[in-house]
Parts: sequence; C-alpha cells; structure tokens
Amino acid sequence: MRVSVIGLGRMGRGMARNLARRGHEVRGYDVSEEAVRAAGVPPCDVPRCFEADYVVLALPTGREVLDVLRSAPASTDAVIVDTTTQSLSELRRVLEAAGIGGSNVAELALYVKVLNVQSPHSPHR
Repeated sequence: MRVSVIGLGRMGRGMARNLARRGHEVRGYDVSEEAVRAAGVPPCDVPRCFEADYVVLALPTGREVLDVLRSAPASTDAVIVDTTTQSLSELRRVLEAAGIGGSNVAELALYVKVLNVQSPHSPHR
C-alpha cells in the first residue's frame, strides 16, 4: 500500500513510522525539512503526495488542510484521511473545498477505510 503523510509533527511522524515498519511504501511532506528527516521517510511535494493509495493529513488546523487541498491535483484516486483537529466551521470550509457540501455536517456520510496500524504500546499487538 502506498501512503503519503502530510504533516510530520508528533502525530504524523508516528503514523508514518508505524506504516513504514509494517512494510508499506510511505512518503511524507512537512513545511519543516527537519521534520521530514526526523520521520525517516522519503520526502515528496504536496502534488506528488496524492499519487498514493492513501493520503493522511495530520495538520495543525483546518487552514493548513485548505492550503493542502488547494495544492492537490484536480483529480486523484487517493483516499484522503484527515486526522486534523479542527473546529466545526473549519470542517465545513474543508468539506466545501473538497466538494463535499451541505449546510448540515450531520447530513454527510463519510467513509474512511481504517488502516491496519496499531500503536507499539498496544496490548493487542
């Protein structure tokens, strides 16, 4: 499975490392080159990150998610998994930018395929 992780801070770095340890092909992007080096995965720019099966967004706020979505290619087959903590108003803007609209977020049906990754501290390893 090819996975790109955008945002390699504490949360994104951990996901990238765990996925790579499980044998997945993982690339990463962060505004900080140091964060990319610390994650230990090959770097990619944002548009190339979307040439994966899954793109995991682990960003500080919805504003950065919007920036990434605006930099994404017009068409992608990647499943986008957004793990960003954001307010409801930020989430609405992100969903509108992604073409998933609606005035009531409760009306939306979002399907996310869960990646088979466990924490190294999980008792179920």
